[in-house]
Amino acid sequence: MFTLTSEAVQYVKKHGNHILITMKFEPSCGCPCRGDLIWGSYIPEIALGKAMDKSQYLQETIDGITVWYPSKLIIKQGFDSIRIYIKSVLISKWLEMDGAQGVSVTPGTGFSCSTENIHKDIS
Repeated sequence: MFTLTSEAVQYVKKHGNHILITMKFEPSCGCPCRGDLIWGSYIPEIALGKAMDKSQYLQETIDGITVWYPSKLIIKQGFDSIRIYIKSVLISKWLEMDGAQGVSVTPGTGFSCSTENIHKDIS
């Protein structure tokens, strides 16, 4: 499911051998103050580290690196795998990924602000 560049492997091995992929909700419409449905997208995000609640994540080990990811993470159409690589500017480096599909929440599938799930990441 994942492909890591050699530069990403070296970077992650220097920082603990774990990658965590989460799904962050980015709202686009709706007003919680009026009780409207909220909709937007769950966007995949990548970081160094391991899952705190391991029961909420799947894992895959590649070259000695464990990638923790939510079960709802899927590969975008047209990609063979999710590619993890390094981006850098001057002396700063960070992980990036290509090929991970976001999940949209439309007005028909939106959720009310009264639910407890509004600020939870999907997994």
